[in-house]
Amino acid sequence: MQETDLIPLWDKDFNKESMNIPWVESPFFNDILIEKKLTKTEVSIAKEYNENGYIILENLNISDEILTGIKTDCSPLLGFNPTTKKFRDTRIQDAFKISKNVKALACLEQILNILELLYGRKPIPFQTLNFPMATEQGAHSDCIHFSSLPKNYMCGVWIALEDITLENGPVFYFPKSHKLAEYSLTDISNIQDGWNYQNYENFIINLMKSKNLTPKFLTLKKGSALIWSANLVHGGSLQKNKQLTRWSQVTHYFFEDCIYYTPLNSLVPFGQYFVRNNLSNIINGEKIKLNYNKYDIKLNKGFSGMSTIFLKNQIQNIIKRTWLRVKYKINSI
Repeated sequence: MQETDLIPLWDKDFNKESMNIPWVESPFFNDILIEKKLTKTEVSIAKEYNENGYIILENLNISDEILTGIKTDCSPLLGFNPTTKKFRDTRIQDAFKISKNVKALACLEQILNILELLYGRKPIPFQTLNFPMATEQGAHSDCIHFSSLPKNYMCGVWIALEDITLENGPVFYFPKSHKLAEYSLTDISNIQDGWNYQNYENFIINLMKSKNLTPKFLTLKKGSALIWSANLVHGGSLQKNKQLTRWSQVTHYFFEDCIYYTPLNSLVPFGQYFVRNNLSNIINGEKIKLNYNKYDIKLNKGFSGMSTIFLKNQIQNIIKRTWLRVKYKINSI
């Protein structure tokens, strides 16, 4: 007899694919991967994403008409001054509502197929951001801005509309940081000290130093992309040459059959969620239906736009029956 045989249930199996998180972020990733019938390329993509929290796709099949068209469409919206060569604004959100080129990039079939491979659910593009210059944004995880129930069903895709070098302010990111715990404002400050976003950015960059994580800088050719996990820490580096542009597009994606909310505006410890109940799917323009793994929910509106989430009768009854069985078993030990 081996010593491990003394541990109860050591020989019992567990349905590793039953976990309520994306399979590519599962603690049983390698076991699940073996069972999936994937091509060598798909296996490589999945392994990279699981290990480092991102993948880089170079030379995507995107027409130059779309890449150039986005810059043409967005320049007047950003207040471009042809005399000074300056932009009034450094970003525009949801230009897909105006530009067919922005929408086409957000709905790129090659990207959608990879996202469905990684997450096992249909991806839903819900927001675009277009930048003519470097953002110079502090390090952060998207989990503080976008989150879902079940968790981790969100990701971002950054696409270069021109060649990106160290001169025009590339994105920086910290490989493997997606494996760290998720943090919100309520985790890093007590209520007496107050909650503020600058304190969050200070916390995140110090966390990267403490964990000895080293940043990488995203220097890419036009038409290449970075896909990153929701909890990957990233930001925008300082732009060395202010005379240059740094055109890019970010599209944020949720995945079907989830509840979507904004942690930054929520008080999760008190059961209050700032639920995103008015999102539309960029692909078809339809309002995104909120549900929890296909079970309907209802929202009880609270203060400042926050909601308490209630499960409707069908799933309530399932949970009640399951909980009573678990409770009875524990109490009978």
